[in-house]
Amino acid sequence: MLMDNSRLVLLFLISFLIFTSVNVFSQSQEKIRAQLHIPDSSHIQIITTFDKSTNIGRIQEIQENNIIFKANFGVIVIPIAKIKEIKEVHISRIKNGEYWFSNPNATRLYFAPTARIFLNLQKFSYSVKS
Repeated sequence: MLMDNSRLVLLFLISFLIFTSVNVFSQSQEKIRAQLHIPDSSHIQIITTFDKSTNIGRIQEIQENNIIFKANFGVIVIPIAKIKEIKEVHISRIKNGEYWFSNPNATRLYFAPTARIFLNLQKFSYSVKS
């Protein structure tokens, strides 16, 4: 009797995990589909897929299950189901074909000083006499 209860609980947990993971996946796909659009000439899109590859370019065409994506190296077809994230950035954020994120420390000195003064004070030479 105890063995049957533990199997029943295990079966319930496995089925619960399967059903909840399917729901999360479908929600993420709806979010991705809502972000799909053809950008204007001042923006670039960065598409990350579930296999962790990152492509920088623009969506050229949106089909039912795929997108046509133009990158620097050519035109590729990406299945919508394999897209993990779409990020749209201004074209000025791309330098030499690479994405440069904004400086997170741009306003840091408004809140706290740096250690540059301390580094200048460490230029003294110390000698020990015995």
